[in-house]
Amino acid sequence: MHYGHANALRQARMLGDQLVVGLISDDEIRAAKGPPVMNYAERKTLVGSVKWVDEVIDGERCTIIYMTRFGRHVVTHNTVAYPRDAMKYLSQPV
Repeated sequence: MHYGHANALRQARMLGDQLVVGLISDDEIRAAKGPPVMNYAERKTLVGSVKWVDEVIDGERCTIIYMTRFGRHVVTHNTVAYPRDAMKYLSQPV
């Protein structure tokens, strides 16, 4: 994790009053980028220790159903913020 990651979390937190971060699995990282530098448990501990993060969840739980059920209104993916109505596009293949 570097300054850019922390800054993205800070900016995401400014969009609302709570920041829930979904982490993807080691397998997903491996498939997209190669072997992860830190394993899932290490990443979860690190991200959870960032002062702007309220909760860290498994990325598979970051679904439209989860977001709607718990009243989430904005989703950020990388550095882009999306209103809840646009979330359906985040999971579609390009």
